[in-house]
Amino acid sequence: CLCPPSYHGSHCQYQTQRVALSLRFRAFSDSWQTLFAIVVSLIDDSDARVVHSSEQLTYLSVRDCKTKFHLYLLYANRSKNITHNYAIHIDIFEKSSLAFRGSVLFPIQFPFLPVHRLAFIVDIRRTDSQPSTCSERQCVHGTCTMYSNSPKSFCRCVHGWTGRYCHIQHTCQCSLGSTCLGVSGANNQSICVCPLHM
Repeated sequence: CLCPPSYHGSHCQYQTQRVALSLRFRAFSDSWQTLFAIVVSLIDDSDARVVHSSEQLTYLSVRDCKTKFHLYLLYANRSKNITHNYAIHIDIFEKSSLAFRGSVLFPIQFPFLPVHRLAFIVDIRRTDSQPSTCSERQCVHGTCTMYSNSPKSFCRCVHGWTGRYCHIQHTCQCSLGSTCLGVSGANNQSICVCPLHM
């Protein structure tokens, strides 16, 4: 049997552990004409900060303001580790310049459940509002950055580093001029944000 992503098994009889996600974005009037690259990732709270799966969207407010984006994010392991906590992590970049606009975090409640259906509205920061930094000394090869919707922070890693504290080195396979966000735990591929027309 050729199974859809939501099922597996010799007869597609088992439901795949996954997160079904519906997203809607809101931008302020200063960004209605700005094209955004948005990376939506399913992450865990381990020291490796594994990206189980990710999807990339482009968003233009004047075109997509009423659009709901529907995504499926799968766990990297067939049976997820229920001792870990999982979350949806969203990075927002301006597509033309790859300027970082901010990140949001949505923790997933009840990690023992095999399937989650979640819906969120994501606000994109104003042009003149810079992401807040923090003084977390554990970010070895990165910058401590505050989430725009939460009092929590995370380490934004420099090119070639990943992990919760940007302490795990990896070879980034993204082309020159693009931004490397890390590596996907599912297929060990680099997560790249490409500039416009690439």
